[in-house]
Amino acid sequence: MEFIEFFKKQSKLFFKEWENKTCENFNIKGFFDYYKVPIERQMSFTLMNAQHIISQIAGFKKWNDLIIASRDDLEFAKVRFNYCSKGIKKIKKWDTFFSDEKIKSLDIKKKIEIAKKHFSEIKRKKNDNIYFFPPFDLDMDQGYCSEYDL
Repeated sequence: MEFIEFFKKQSKLFFKEWENKTCENFNIKGFFDYYKVPIERQMSFTLMNAQHIISQIAGFKKWNDLIIASRDDLEFAKVRFNYCSKGIKKIKKWDTFFSDEKIKSLDIKKKIEIAKKHFSEIKRKKNDNIYFFPPFDLDMDQGYCSEYDL
């Protein structure tokens, strides 16, 4: 249940950023464009619309799919969300990596292990100030906010 609560919180945050016309955590315009949200829906955006986009960032087609997912699928989705919510380039990298036939055939627990190992945010080595990136994430795309009018 903690995973569902996490995604509910992210949906509320996404909606709040849309309401306040800020983008501290999400590239709202980028996600609207990537997920082809019609202009009329952008103008009358609701929390339910935000839930739909959050579920897509997490790798589901819609919010209801997220709600009924298994605990392991939700754990995998949370790792995906934490990585992919930073920008569209990260979604494309994730999808490219996990579309490999060898990886697709793995069980969900192994996919979670791989995702946590290779798609975590910047890691800090103990006892020093050296930061390093996972091997597939070298362009440091941070999903900066685009200019938009709502």
